[in-house]
Amino acid sequence: MTGRPGDKYHRDPTSQFVFLTLIAGCHAPAPTPPVNTNRHADLNGTVNAHRLDGIPLFILMATQPAKRIIMGVSGASGAIYGRMLLDELEKLGTEIHLIVSPTSHIVMREELGITFPADRFDPSKFLGRKVKPGQIVLHNDADLAAGPASGSFRSAGMVVCPCSMKTLGSLASGTGSSLVTRAADACLKERRRLVLVPRETPLNLIHLRNMTTLTEAGAVILPAMPGFYHRPTTIEELARHLVLKILDSLGVEHHIGYRWKDEG
Repeated sequence: MTGRPGDKYHRDPTSQFVFLTLIAGCHAPAPTPPVNTNRHADLNGTVNAHRLDGIPLFILMATQPAKRIIMGVSGASGAIYGRMLLDELEKLGTEIHLIVSPTSHIVMREELGITFPADRFDPSKFLGRKVKPGQIVLHNDADLAAGPASGSFRSAGMVVCPCSMKTLGSLASGTGSSLVTRAADACLKERRRLVLVPRETPLNLIHLRNMTTLTEAGAVILPAMPGFYHRPTTIEELARHLVLKILDSLGVEHHIGYRWKDEG
């Protein structure tokens, strides 16, 4: 079956992919027209189909929905990384399901000077600016019936930033009892992206073995080790480089420009 200009497709709203359902039947081969890479599916979902060496070429530039990312914030040191990552994800239009552990409030107070009631986290206060309504969905870390606890909760992946050794150890042993650890475990079993950002140093043998176990299970261990080739002059610039690495690992497109430039 080959496509023709005017064939229709249907988009599955629950998926990030575009599925084609061609209405037309089989057609005789047609002369190959010049390929115009600027032509794409119009707003009504009409396919602009061409043939290239006898193979139908569909140029579909349909807008995909923003990614849904689960983000956990544990009680580890490195609150600045969590804040800058949340800031970038929100600016990029990502749908963020945020789980903040109770002990992280202590770290935020000590490292960022921000105070929250134990049961009332405020994303706007955390970021120091207003956030778009509905874009950040808060979940209680004790609510094991929340959506992210289930493998059927679809997402592009999860990040725990920063990730404490307690959280990492619970995941490695499969004994998580919080929403952060349960959601991360669900991502592992569903083979979704899971990025863990530990800041602890030095690391003992138990830490290293837990990291090995999680790496073998499919997680990405991304230690809070920022680069210096972009010559950061502020703590924020230093932390932003790590955020770039996290977004890359999550598969989230971004415009942070701290990348190595080839001198050739």
